[in-house]
Amino acid sequence: MGKDHQRVSGTLVTRHSRKTAAIVAFAVSLLLMLIVRELAFEAENSVDCYYHIAMADMGPSVYMGKEFPFLAMSSWTDSFSDKELVYHLLLTVLRSYQRLLGLPMGPPFNFTALFFTALLTASFVYTANFFKIRHLLPLTLLLVFVSPFFTNRILMLRPHVLSVSLMLLSCPLLSSLNRTRNMVGLFCFSAFTAWCYSNPHFILLPVVAFAAVNFTKAPWRALAMPLVCLAGIAFGYLFHPQFPNTFINWRIQCIEVVRQAINPSLGIALGTEFTSPGMGWIVRNSLPMAINVAAWLMLLNLKTRKDFDPCSNAVAVGIVAVVANLAVFFGIRAMEYAAPFSVLFAGMVLAEHARLKAPLPEFISGEKIKRYAWILMLVLSLAFLVFQTEMLRRRAVIEPLDDFARWAEGGEIPRNSLVANLIWSDFPMLLYSCPQFRYLSGMDPMFSYHVAPEKMRTIENLRLGKLSLSPNELADKLDADYAFVRKPYDLGKTLEKQGYNAIYSGRD
Repeated sequence: MGKDHQRVSGTLVTRHSRKTAAIVAFAVSLLLMLIVRELAFEAENSVDCYYHIAMADMGPSVYMGKEFPFLAMSSWTDSFSDKELVYHLLLTVLRSYQRLLGLPMGPPFNFTALFFTALLTASFVYTANFFKIRHLLPLTLLLVFVSPFFTNRILMLRPHVLSVSLMLLSCPLLSSLNRTRNMVGLFCFSAFTAWCYSNPHFILLPVVAFAAVNFTKAPWRALAMPLVCLAGIAFGYLFHPQFPNTFINWRIQCIEVVRQAINPSLGIALGTEFTSPGMGWIVRNSLPMAINVAAWLMLLNLKTRKDFDPCSNAVAVGIVAVVANLAVFFGIRAMEYAAPFSVLFAGMVLAEHARLKAPLPEFISGEKIKRYAWILMLVLSLAFLVFQTEMLRRRAVIEPLDDFARWAEGGEIPRNSLVANLIWSDFPMLLYSCPQFRYLSGMDPMFSYHVAPEKMRTIENLRLGKLSLSPNELADKLDADYAFVRKPYDLGKTLEKQGYNAIYSGRD
């Protein structure tokens, strides 16, 4: 009786200490993110955040409708579906609480952005704790500064932060798929993901990885996992308030956009996030790749042990990390998944060494090395604060079009007029600042190319200086009396030289 009590008490102490470590890791890493955002952000570090805030503030009547009257030349105009419905619902709730608390509603949107940063950090800590990873604090600190690009991305008010959180949370679920009830859980999780992000099929990456490592143990269950996941995504799109538009927009977003990113033959420029990395970018963001390679070498070191399980969860997470790191070379956005899964994989490999009581490689074993590692982590954290804050201070200056909005309120342009945004990426800021007008295209040029390929090519050729049109010719082609170009681009000056009349010109 006494021994049992001691054993239970010991277990309780261990659980309590792990819970405390998880809370500390979450709180410290989030505090770092809070400091960086407060010190570095005078406005925002992303154009798209203004679209998401505008949608949240306009409410469900807009983002749950099947038409989108703010765009005149897009598949969204008559076949709209919100590809991030749950994200906008959460934003609406957060903005309501923000208003009740009397907090400032304009940019920088720290309150709402940090909520999703906190969600991602909590998802990582929960997943790491689920897999019994030790040293959660240094591991979570490593997560938030392992890549400057990744840090910038998780501080953005954009739905990919929610997607990364869901990808991390899928790992505990997938590791316990040994009963029919859990398969139902995978189905529901996949259906929920379809309502959260524009690329819900990304969840197939961890699903296939966990299925692959479990194939020899339970082949039928392994084969069923991707099918259940796909069925869940299809169910989510089928029983969606904007069905069948969900499938139309998924095809454009996830097939036509990807096809154009891989083979840009249409003459339509996509966002810079789809570009391949240069050597300088790779050097600055090489740590996740280095960690991934080191973790695989350590895992292979265990392969000779009889008690090592080649079908372990660590192997599955490692596969996800490898695929995500390789994808970075085709598009830098893949770092959103490469960074967290590389760090998680390294933690799981270290936990595997501890479980098997296997000796660590000489270069990381020993008490002195561990002590130096803690000191190094502290120094890196402080250096990260300075470096990342200064770097983001230069980037986080994307301000709303306040001056233009004040001028537009004077009625120079009638309400509901079509304003041709000649650069499609200006749409988020226009929707946020001047929702009383209609615009041509937004969020992705392929949605406009889908319905008006020739017009979209005309705009792109004009933007790139390959085409010269008089004001009357452009007005006739676009069926619009007004065109808009944001200040940072040279296109506005070029058009003025070609005879266009600037009825408004301000710092924005």
